Amino acid sequence: MEALSAIGFDFRMARNNQVATEILETHFFHLIISDIGRSNGPSGLETEDIAFDHAGRVPIIFYVGQSIGPKTPRGNAVVTSPKALFDQIQQALSSYDAV
Repeated sequence: MEALSAIGFDFRMARNNQVATEILETHFFHLIISDIGRSNGPSGLETEDIAFDHAGRVPIIFYVGQSIGPKTPRGNAVVTSPKALFDQIQQALSSYDAV
């Protein structure tokens, strides 16, 4: 997050799905980065449903310790390395460059 903050990205941190819902109800995002594993509640995969309900088709990237495959059931990217995360961020935000 420090590297992305240094180049102008702004973040909101949600430690669980309830907080994520509250944030999505009051903020707009160009991209959501989430984990899947949760020690404090339901799976992060529920973030896909929460985000879709509140933010429409905002891209979501799941940055995880152990991959469940290259994509989630809804088609969002799942990555396990910092390089793959940065690649996915660039890909997801490239559409905003054209606007």
